[in-house]
Amino acid sequence: MGIIENFGKVMLNRSDLENILDFYNLGNLKSYLTYPRESKHLQLCYCLSTTTGKYFLKQYKEFDNFKHHGLFLVNYLLENNYPSVKLFNSKNNNPYTEYNGSKVALFEFLDFTIVSNMTKNKAYQIGKYLGLLHKQTEFYPFFETFETYEYYYDLFLKYYSESKRLSCQLLKVIEYIKDNIENLKVPDYLPQSICHVEFTLEHIIFKHEKVFKIVDWDCVNRYYSFYDLGTTLVSSFDEEILNFNYLAEIIKGYNKQRELTTWEKEHIFEAIQFGIFKFFLWGLSEATKQNNNLTWGYNWVEEFMKYDKIKFYGELYKFIEF
Repeated sequence: MGIIENFGKVMLNRSDLENILDFYNLGNLKSYLTYPRESKHLQLCYCLSTTTGKYFLKQYKEFDNFKHHGLFLVNYLLENNYPSVKLFNSKNNNPYTEYNGSKVALFEFLDFTIVSNMTKNKAYQIGKYLGLLHKQTEFYPFFETFETYEYYYDLFLKYYSESKRLSCQLLKVIEYIKDNIENLKVPDYLPQSICHVEFTLEHIIFKHEKVFKIVDWDCVNRYYSFYDLGTTLVSSFDEEILNFNYLAEIIKGYNKQRELTTWEKEHIFEAIQFGIFKFFLWGLSEATKQNNNLTWGYNWVEEFMKYDKIKFYGELYKFIEF
């Protein structure tokens, strides 16, 4: 992952925010609000009201090469008319600046509510803009990869070695993953591109059923587009049920922008497995901390266990023809 800078917890006051704005051409500070967006790599963030408008200040708790390149990528996407959240460069034309040893970046402020309800049109739009991202960044220079198949395989092995501590319900899913995870490795010749890593409803803002803005570019890396698509296909679950109509629409929208290879079309089943396994493993660390509560992603894996590949494609082909 390159060098990770860890800044500890830093609270900013009005004077700090005014000093940060001095690095930008965004007017003078009028007022500000703290914004509860803290996470593993983010500090408390801020909504700034200035004499020129409202802005979202993202303050990093950890800053690595992926966040560095992700911010430069946002500028590239905006230059190519991709609907990314707008990022404001500093007076020195940098996408982020350093203040008191930590890194901060300023974005347009988007006042929105996370959309959880899927529709056919939204599903198509999600596929369309993921495909466009992969198409536009096929040759975008990026120096390293982190979220790999091998990373998740090793993460699974770690949890499998500790699985005796897990509940019977989680063990059932762990055994299913064990039986299938080795089938998810892709051939080396498949297309690569910049991958968002979590291109899902939570990071897409819609207006009138159309994609308006895509946010959260902190974990981008270059890898096989197939795996990024698999993560997005998890959005076709309607609550806990796999909705093949939504699934087909995501694939149609994607395929219109970047045509899937024959191998990819024949392995949509494995793409979804990768996505649901990934979310399950993300949540498993929290489940082990919380006395074996069912983890995020558990219900998706349990639902998908109802399908073998023949039954899966039989349902999918009711809604799409390749």
